[in-house]
Formats: sequence, C-alpha cells, structure tokens
Amino acid sequence: MVETTVCTFDVNVPYDEWVKKFDNAEAPARSAKGIKLIIRGASKDNPEKAIVVVQAL
Repeated sequence: MVETTVCTFDVNVPYDEWVKKFDNAEAPARSAKGIKLIIRGASKDNPEKAIVVVQAL
C-alpha cells in the first residue's frame, strides 16, 4: 500500500536556502527510508509557506 502525505508549513529561512537543504542534504535520508518526493514548492501568495507531497510504501 502506498501512503501519500501532503505537508504545508512556514519556512523560517529564505525559501531558496531551504530548497537547497531539502533537495541536497535531506534527499539521502528520504531515499534510504523509501520516501519518494512527488512535488515541493512555495505558495504563490506567500513565498515563506512551503508545500511538500511525498509517497512511501
């Protein structure tokens, strides 16, 4: 069974800085746990609010 999780949250650093860490530093941990990133992005109305959608088996 695949589980999909949608998270929305405020980032307390500039979005571009957060994305670099999320995409690079945290990717190996997600991969090791079988978590697949579906999409990540920022709110068009508030660039300090992020959305992340992931799937895991």
